[in-house]
Amino acid sequence: MIDKELTVINNFLDSDSCNILKNTLRSIVIEDKNTPNIYYADLGFANGIDASKFFETGFFSSGDFEEVDTLLKNTILKIKNKVENFFGEKLDLFHFCYHIILPGGYQELHSDSTDLNGDPTGINGTHEPQEYSALLYLGESNKDYIGGELSFPNQKLRLSNKIGDLVIFRGNHEYPHEVYPVKKGIRDSIVLFFCKTENNKPISITNVVTKK
Repeated sequence: MIDKELTVINNFLDSDSCNILKNTLRSIVIEDKNTPNIYYADLGFANGIDASKFFETGFFSSGDFEEVDTLLKNTILKIKNKVENFFGEKLDLFHFCYHIILPGGYQELHSDSTDLNGDPTGINGTHEPQEYSALLYLGESNKDYIGGELSFPNQKLRLSNKIGDLVIFRGNHEYPHEVYPVKKGIRDSIVLFFCKTENNKPISITNVVTKK
């Protein structure tokens, strides 16, 4: 644990499982029109209420992906339990996506539930429900890609990672973060957002990739 609201868990998921997820999910990504050299797959849910039902419905409807679907569900549930235990809260899965960054791609400094001053950014002046965040690395820095470090300036932290590492942190303005430019290779990760159950509302999420 780095502090009470930020932790890194090494080797959370084994490398074979990471590679299975990566090789399947790469086939369904779409380009992020707003950010060059970033591709993603919002995993099939139009809002947080639907996402919270993921553990019942799964993602892939095709029998060809049944094994991957089971692995994905078990992985996300394992992450959810870890985030709940770390923060001591009962949480819903609000949203998650598979995310790749190609050479030249990066993410500017931001927080997940507010702007950098702590002001609401959600609909009608509300806070985004993305109160708690997690990132699962499906590749390894300095092996699968060069650059692309996750940085938390307030905590003076710049992370390199091994495959299967999990980062958990609070999504508010006290934990702004950025991703340094990828110089070579492809940076693969699954990004997840959780909210307290009582705050889970049917807020629309755009650019959703439909189930296969």
